Amino acid sequence: MSFNVYFGAYGIRDALAQGAQIVVTGRCADSALVLGPLMFEYGWSVESCRSLERYYDLLASASLAGHIIECGCHATGGNFTDWRLSADSDCGGWSNVGFPIVDFSPDGSFVVTKPARTGGLVSVATVSEQLVYEIGDPTAYLLPDVIVDMSHTTLKQLAPDRVWVSGARGRPPTAFFKTSSTYFDGYRITAELMIGGFEARIKVSIYLSLHILCSLSLALSLCSNAVSTGTTCGRCYLDTSTTNARVSKAPRLSPH
Repeated sequence: MSFNVYFGAYGIRDALAQGAQIVVTGRCADSALVLGPLMFEYGWSVESCRSLERYYDLLASASLAGHIIECGCHATGGNFTDWRLSADSDCGGWSNVGFPIVDFSPDGSFVVTKPARTGGLVSVATVSEQLVYEIGDPTAYLLPDVIVDMSHTTLKQLAPDRVWVSGARGRPPTAFFKTSSTYFDGYRITAELMIGGFEARIKVSIYLSLHILCSLSLALSLCSNAVSTGTTCGRCYLDTSTTNARVSKAPRLSPH
């Protein structure tokens, strides 16, 4: 039998304060991986924030930033109702999807963006859908370090692939931690990949195409007799002029 407690950001903050360059955690809330470094960077405390309310508002904002980027390319259109806008975007779409970046400001607001020359999409819609992903009550998102109220949050499109987020509010956390427990009851294993939303069957075909593409790229990169000319696979252009095959030009994805 095992019990795994979801700890928060204070241990990460303290480890960084002691000079750690790498922090290895046990079971930890995803958003704490962003909150901890920000607590260390800005030196937040009740005293420095001058009020308990302001302190928890900043913890809520940083936790919200962590929550938005915790699922990687979910926030850049990987889990998005209008998914074609992301899948068929410039710079390769999903075959070169960019992971999200948060540019956090001392006042608690932040900008969500992604690296230049990458596929995907950062919009008010993509960020909003990740904002409410697996949270339960949006006025009381329970985390180890803070209870986040997202109901006053404002999102604004500043420029292509740049969304400003502000207005999260926080309250002191509960006295309890979330716990994941397991116990031995025989042997059983299953594997499942759920693809939901509209046009799920078409999404599956694109995911499979990208999986085959990645497998082909890996195989080419490991091949000791890699050809010295470009090779096409019908959906992208593979540069095999070096042993490290990579997607150098990728057209817009098609379900066909």
